[in-house]
Amino acid sequence: VRVLHPAGTARLNREPEVRLVDVVQERPGVADRQAIRSFVNFDWFGLNAQASLGHETDNVDDLILLPRTETTQGVVSVTYTPLQTPAADGQIPPPAWYGQPTFNITHVDVDQGVEKATASLASGALHATRNTTLSAMFNYSTWSWSAVHTFGKDIDYINAGPDTENKTTQLAANLRIGEKLSLNPNLQFNEVINNDDRTLDSETVSAGLSLGYAFSQRVNANLGYSANRQQVQDGSVNIRTHDITGSLGWIVQPAQGLKPGVALSLEGQYHDAEDRVTTSNDVENYQVFLKASVSWQPGY
Repeated sequence: VRVLHPAGTARLNREPEVRLVDVVQERPGVADRQAIRSFVNFDWFGLNAQASLGHETDNVDDLILLPRTETTQGVVSVTYTPLQTPAADGQIPPPAWYGQPTFNITHVDVDQGVEKATASLASGALHATRNTTLSAMFNYSTWSWSAVHTFGKDIDYINAGPDTENKTTQLAANLRIGEKLSLNPNLQFNEVINNDDRTLDSETVSAGLSLGYAFSQRVNANLGYSANRQQVQDGSVNIRTHDITGSLGWIVQPAQGLKPGVALSLEGQYHDAEDRVTTSNDVENYQVFLKASVSWQPGY
């Protein structure tokens, strides 16, 4: 989600703005590719629309033994953030009960094909990907929440892999309690449909919570927990995982001018994986790190 005008600001310019940019880029070296991409950007009164179209070709030096593939990518993204109107005294009023919203829709098309064939790879369509993302974010003075839904499909024209459809839904929130504590819960559900073999359909559910606490400007702590469940329709995969992470950081000396900064941190990780199909794959481990870092931000 791209927030064009966050809560607490107002934009008075209502004139539409359109920018067209054409970029031609040749990238020599290991990749040996040639690419061209065009961009369009439109911005008007809280509404932003962006679009790009690109074409890339590899093996531009016509190596006889290698095929030449081409990739075309199109992206369209539209974001809308209603602008807040200042009151008569010039102050921005507090957000409504639903907060300061931002809505976005993004669609991506990627098509790959073979432009020059070889003995091992015939010319024609190779692979295609379609993805659409819908998102909404609502900001308040001390917290925010968001919902994101993505759906798409992968098409394999040469049957090197299965044709699949995927759906992902995610809910997340960010809460600030007082001046020092922050909470970040999240929940995600993902489903993958295998159109070649529906018994291989899979689903994954993930949930997590992270806490952050600032003892002072130099000392802070973080604690996170996440749980994950992955299953395949035919019963070949059934895995549960649990992860705990924590850290305590101390900025001993902030970097300033020619004086380097020094920071210390104590970090820990715990990972537990339970494989309910093959119990010999169960894993339980933990790691603890004591880190020291030196930074330097010279001023001129």
